[in-house]
Parts: sequence; structure tokens; C-alpha cells
Amino acid sequence: MLRIALLLSTIAVGSVELPSYLQAQRAACSVLTLEEVRAIVTAPVDVFAAGSSAPTTSNGITTSNCTYVMTTKNSRGARVTLMWGTSAKLSETNAYYVKRNKELSAIHGDVLILASVTQGSATGLTYDRPASEKLLAATLKKLSP
Repeated sequence: MLRIALLLSTIAVGSVELPSYLQAQRAACSVLTLEEVRAIVTAPVDVFAAGSSAPTTSNGITTSNCTYVMTTKNSRGARVTLMWGTSAKLSETNAYYVKRNKELSAIHGDVLILASVTQGSATGLTYDRPASEKLLAATLKKLSP
């Protein structure tokens, strides 16, 4: 976000119009409140590495992740990821996640949203699809005007 602010401060007003996907970037942890996520996950999760969800850019995609965890072993967790890029890049990235079939995804305007709720166990993670659907729906609702 700081990079975008610096870029905007160096561009003369009206001389360059930024693509819309660069205009609306925000930290993934700012979309839902912790209480909303806890209600969906049905567990007292907390944000992992609070403050680390600022958007970063790599390979033509700007990404912001928010991971919610519990500190107990084999517990529930969640993740919301927001990605911005060109329509082609978002479609390509979405196709990867659809094929991967773990996180749920949706393209909403200029942002690709990934959402997942998981349950840890001694053998690994199990994805909770109904809870993931609720997390995705809540995120979509918050991002809608």
C-alpha cells in the first residue's frame, strides 16, 4: 500500500490513470472483523502475524493474505487471500486454485478472493467446505459496494 501511495504522490493529477486493480487494494485482514471470522470458524482464532497482510506484488499479481490460527495443536484455522492483477492473470490464477480444489475462490470485479477454513489433525489438514463457503460469502459481501 505504501508503494502505491508513493506512486500516486509522484504522478501529476490527470496525467496517468491507474488500472482499477491498483486503486482498490487493501490488507486482507481489514475485510472481516475478528469476531466475524471467529463466528464462521466456530473457534477462538487470532490473526497470525498481525500487520503482515499488506499487499505485495510478485509475478504480475498483488497479494494480501490473512491467516487466522489457534495456538493449540490440531485446531481450526482460516485464511483469506485477496489478489489483484489483470483479468487474464486473475483468470489464470483462479483456474489453478479451482483445479487444486482446496481453497474456495471467486473473482469479484478486479479482485480474486480465496477462502478456506481448516481443521488440523495428527495426519494433516482437512478443509471444511461449508465453513469455507461462509467465509468466502462474508468476504464477498464486505467487498461489495
